[in-house]
Amino acid sequence: MATLSLAIALATGTAFVVSGVAKLRAGTFPVDLANYRLLPISWVLPVAAALPQLEIIAGVLILVYPRPALPLTLAAVLLATFTAGMVANLLQGRRIPCGCRSTGRAISWPLSAVNICWLVAAAVAAREAPSPIFVLVGASSNVSAEQGASVVVSLSSVALIWRLVASFHSARSMLVRIERLVGANHA
Repeated sequence: MATLSLAIALATGTAFVVSGVAKLRAGTFPVDLANYRLLPISWVLPVAAALPQLEIIAGVLILVYPRPALPLTLAAVLLATFTAGMVANLLQGRRIPCGCRSTGRAISWPLSAVNICWLVAAAVAAREAPSPIFVLVGASSNVSAEQGASVVVSLSSVALIWRLVASFHSARSMLVRIERLVGANHA
């Protein structure tokens, strides 16, 4: 079971990093998030700026943190949140882009089922998964959880602050574009 948990941790960490980076690079995530109609419009940009960063942080922590149970639990909570948003829109008969990796793929019941399977796997792996990076380099974890967390959180905080500043710099024009797009979708 430890090998399966390690594989799940490696796949989950990688998927979260790839997804977060894709959302940042594509630049369409604020519009995708607004299309869900679950947040007040004034919250869309801050959440759209922070969520990909949170995905990247969770993914990196899963991969490098000496004890990945907490970041795997965070990944499961994020997957549950994403899935709840999809299901809420599917129940209303809406077929919108999922925002997953900014591929333009529409939300669907099968995609929701995949997310549910992934979140269950991440929750199960959180119980016993070793740190993928420590296993891959053949090292034992002599780093305390606090030391590992302080390094990763410090680096992640710098990246998050940089991204938030860059996002808020163009927030006004993006908010106008989102309001136009959401308004056009309501018509």
